[in-house]
Amino acid sequence: MGIFGKPYPPALGEAIQHAERFCSVLGRLEGRRSREAGRVWLIGRREEIETVLALVVDDWQGGRRAEEEGVVAVREYLGELHGAARRLFGEDVTLDCCFGEFVATERIELENATRQVEVGPSAAFPATDTVADPLAIVKWLKRNV
Repeated sequence: MGIFGKPYPPALGEAIQHAERFCSVLGRLEGRRSREAGRVWLIGRREEIETVLALVVDDWQGGRRAEEEGVVAVREYLGELHGAARRLFGEDVTLDCCFGEFVATERIELENATRQVEVGPSAAFPATDTVADPLAIVKWLKRNV
């Protein structure tokens, strides 16, 4: 079934549905004539989004992240991807996946959106567990791809 289409608490479900709609937008962009950089950026992007969301959901289900933290992580990650799509496909690209407080024209600056999460030993989970950081993935990709 994948990450989409499963029941989640309302706010987390809304963020994941937004990601699902964004994946639909990316599917439409794949058929659009675009510069080489845009075509390359799209390769595997939808699978990446599903993987990142699965990590966030796993952290939430495992008690390593509160629902609200998961929502923020998903929104920040999507905000970064929205910005990249606009840079690569033009500011006029229609990102009709957005609604409510998180609209397509909203810009999230990476420096302001990133914050360190300290994870230490607790009764809830061992110190060897990790909390997925979607923006860390975006930063790594920017440095290495």
